[in-house]
Amino acid sequence: MVTWWTSETREFRLLVVDLLSGLPGSDDLAEYFMVNETKNNCGWKEIDLIAKLFSAIDNKDDVEKVSKRLLKEETRYSQDLRDV
Repeated sequence: MVTWWTSETREFRLLVVDLLSGLPGSDDLAEYFMVNETKNNCGWKEIDLIAKLFSAIDNKDDVEKVSKRLLKEETRYSQDLRDV
């Protein structure tokens, strides 16, 4: 399932660890990588949304469409993610 793990960059592997470490069943992983609190705070719902989003993206045009839509949605809210 993760035969690609060692061929990926450290940064990518840390992203995966951070995303997984917020889910039930990841205690050993979080402990090994010393993740006390995931900075992304993803649970099952959030991981499912991310999976659906990335599964729907096939090419550059899709990325541009999603990016435009996210920017449009973001401007509707008062909290600016750039401040986080």
